[in-house]
Amino acid sequence: MTSSVLLIGGSGPTGPLIAAGLTELGHKVTILHRGVHEAAETEGLEHVHADPHFAGSLRAAVAGLTFDVVVATYGRLAAVAEVFAGRCGQLVCVTGTPVYRGWFGPHHRPPLAMRIRTRETDDVLAEGTASRQAAFQYKIHQAENRVLDRAASGGYRACLLRYPNLYGPRQVTPLEWRVVKRVLDGRSQMIVPENGLAIYTRWYAANASHAVILAVARPEQADGQVFNGGDSDQYSLRQWLEMALEHLGSQMSLVSLPDDLAGPGRALNPLWGLSTHGYLDTGKLERVLGYRDTVPARTALAQTIDWYLKHPPDQPGSGPDFDYAYEDRVISRYRELVESARAELDFQIPLARHPYPHPRQPGPLRDEHGR
Repeated sequence: MTSSVLLIGGSGPTGPLIAAGLTELGHKVTILHRGVHEAAETEGLEHVHADPHFAGSLRAAVAGLTFDVVVATYGRLAAVAEVFAGRCGQLVCVTGTPVYRGWFGPHHRPPLAMRIRTRETDDVLAEGTASRQAAFQYKIHQAENRVLDRAASGGYRACLLRYPNLYGPRQVTPLEWRVVKRVLDGRSQMIVPENGLAIYTRWYAANASHAVILAVARPEQADGQVFNGGDSDQYSLRQWLEMALEHLGSQMSLVSLPDDLAGPGRALNPLWGLSTHGYLDTGKLERVLGYRDTVPARTALAQTIDWYLKHPPDQPGSGPDFDYAYEDRVISRYRELVESARAELDFQIPLARHPYPHPRQPGPLRDEHGR
């Protein structure tokens, strides 16, 4: 059944894919965005230029218009929630995992950081938390509640999709480029904080777009729900880097350093964050909407790398995360300190034995190790 869909955004990592998927299903898609960036993939669609960060500009842009569905992937969600109450039948909103307590500031959620497999019902930051990042997180939570409250009062059907770390083409801060550029520059080593054991949920843009389209296609199941998103297969940072280097045919050495000394390697974690976890439980999305990846994560990573090889970012690499001379000094100095400490402490790794007896002959009550 053909519906009129207003897509707020449309030029970022998932926007053109959402527009294409909805158009393919027969929906009439209109794009609303600021007009600063125009995606070639949406050229044939109707465009409305307005700033979705402010209720006034939104109201002026859609005066007299109604839509069957509004998909909000950009702008201020609180403004969108107010302006489109009574103007659409369904509102599908994209928010993000920063809403969870412990995402930005791990110390905000004792024990340290988010729990493994964070669920949609887990803690968010409370009002009055002091830091600037925490205040931003609380505003996300407030905006989400504004949407759900408007939906409960009959303004529209609504659901929320919380994006984790997206990857794929057209990312604002492509983490994969930090690996690709080092390979292109002939680097032989790269700092990885804490051996790359941190796990942050990732979602390939095409898979995330598929989830948004499912929410539009299944409004009754999506109504009133909050969903975490992410690829079905997740990997630690170390595994992610190893798969990337394998695809690039690189033998670059990954050098593990403590988080406090990792320097440029910290840029591999979201927002130069600590090496903690941001691992989401995405089972609800699978159970309620029937979500399945359209592209397996390993294939998606390879496709992402190939895209950046052909389309380097506008600013191909500078700043502290590409300061190779500094990175080499950090690695060299750390190795010197490790060797010095080993010599001073005469450090020996104890021989590990399992606790169960393993007798060489039948009969004795204990084996040769006294077990």
